[in-house]
Amino acid sequence: MVDMTAPTPKNMICDPACGTTGFHAAVSEYLRNHLGDSIYTNER
Repeated sequence: MVDMTAPTPKNMICDPACGTTGFHAAVSEYLRNHLGDSIYTNER
């Protein structure tokens, strides 16, 4: 699901299922894998 939505650091992330925060963890991993350290700066 995360790959399909392709979130960016500027997106607001919502997990409507409110389960075990698995979606939030997957988004965090996706951003680290696709953007690297630039998620911690204003580069993008």
